Amino acid sequence: MTLKVLVADDHLVNRLMLQTLFENLGCSVVTVTNGRDALDLDQAFDLICVDRHMPLMGGEELAGRLGPDAFVVACTSHPADLAGAFKMVIEKPIDSHAIAAVVVAARTWRLTKCLASLSAGEILRERHRICALARAHPQVGASMTEAVHMAAVAAARTWRVGASQGRPL
Repeated sequence: MTLKVLVADDHLVNRLMLQTLFENLGCSVVTVTNGRDALDLDQAFDLICVDRHMPLMGGEELAGRLGPDAFVVACTSHPADLAGAFKMVIEKPIDSHAIAAVVVAARTWRLTKCLASLSAGEILRERHRICALARAHPQVGASMTEAVHMAAVAAARTWRVGASQGRPL
């Protein structure tokens, strides 16, 4: 399962760097230059990475319009006064380990939200991807390791329920 990422940033260099970093971690990336263009896209994204200050519509307004069901991450050099609409923050200058931590968190978040619709094989493969990414980037921190563990526990419960109901695992 490829993580679908939207990057909204008005600076070309930031867009290209974020796109490259996310793609190097196996993500599919679409980029736009402002929040209004992001809202105009008729696609679902697993992760939305936004700059706080963009023309037409900034990241905080975009995050507010997308609501709590979207995994929106702020990418900013001024994280101190962020609104609560963001799941995480990537601090500028951008660091590849911060991107890896965001990808691990987004994959874990998606896995826990989609457990009921995934087969056991898909859950196992996604859990393997998450754990491999976390091991490759130890700087993602203990909180990400705990999130992966919680997703694995939830997945194990789902497998046991499915097995007891005779569903193919």
